[in-house]
Amino acid sequence: MRHSKYPNICIDVLSCTHAPGIALRLRMENWNFLPPAASFLSADLRRQLGVGEVPGAIENPARPVNHIVEYVGRPGAWICSPGFYQYHEIYPEDRWEKIRDTDEGTITWIVNRACDLVDRKKL
Repeated sequence: MRHSKYPNICIDVLSCTHAPGIALRLRMENWNFLPPAASFLSADLRRQLGVGEVPGAIENPARPVNHIVEYVGRPGAWICSPGFYQYHEIYPEDRWEKIRDTDEGTITWIVNRACDLVDRKKL
């Protein structure tokens, strides 16, 4: 963890060489009712990165889906996957409350998921 000041937490996403490549910013305003919004910052934390600057990992080559997207009305690269704000805003039927109290709703799982969505070989 690089920085923590309510409501933001910034965590380094390490490249395959273990050098800081980019930073993950989690905005966690109200954990009980809202999942964290996750975006990416430059390694020096000065600039929010765009979609083209964050290499997305391909999870399933047969059905490739990039979970790092541009979110309508907010510039930058955002994570759109279960457990993250952008996903639950787009798919309200898949409620955060169902995930929050499971293993997928822990902060550790969310950070690991976010880091797994980045292709760290390309950082």
